[in-house]
Amino acid sequence: MSGAGEPTADELWDTVCKEINGIQLLWVALEGMYFNVVSHPGIEALERDTPTLYRLMQTAMMESLLMRIARLMDPVSSGRGKDAKPNLSLARLVVVKANLASGLDPVKKRWDESMLGAVRRKYLSHNDLHRAQSEAHTLTIPLSLAEVSAVGVMVAALREFRAAANPVIRQAAYVEFGLDLQMSRECEILNRTLQAGHEFFNNLSEQGCLRNAPNGNPADVELNPVSRQP
Repeated sequence: MSGAGEPTADELWDTVCKEINGIQLLWVALEGMYFNVVSHPGIEALERDTPTLYRLMQTAMMESLLMRIARLMDPVSSGRGKDAKPNLSLARLVVVKANLASGLDPVKKRWDESMLGAVRRKYLSHNDLHRAQSEAHTLTIPLSLAEVSAVGVMVAALREFRAAANPVIRQAAYVEFGLDLQMSRECEILNRTLQAGHEFFNNLSEQGCLRNAPNGNPADVELNPVSRQP
């Protein structure tokens, strides 16, 4: 921290990059488990055998991803006057490093076009009555396919901003350290582990009574999964 208690551009950038890294990893994980049209027998078995858990995990990851993106798009501070509290946001970064302003404009444009701010206000921060009652109330996050696609666009915009801003702040190209590859590999490991366990269980003749046990959903749980299509 600087002497006045305000973080320097370098300190603030380090924290912003960690946030964007988390956003990137969440999106790649969601793509690997929910939006990838490539067949993954192990993950498909998880969806088939434990659909409630499978959709709850999707909801938790998507909600976390949306909130992380929305927080980065927050204004410089929240509140008024002496009660104003500083935000960790891209707007605050621009205050500290003014020559990043033009690089932030495309990100703000995509955010405004995405209408994800309305999703935050009407679903994440508040339970908008009309939105809640206009759709079947389920355990899954009520996002349209267009809104899911908009999330992907925002993730790409933040990654582009990170790549463009790093040379300005640190005079060096940004190195991603293989985050996409790491998460994709872990999703594939999960798929293979689940597939192996599923096949092993099905090949155990003495487990027939368990395989034939009821496998229905609780009567009061209504599932409305988001399509695998991106």
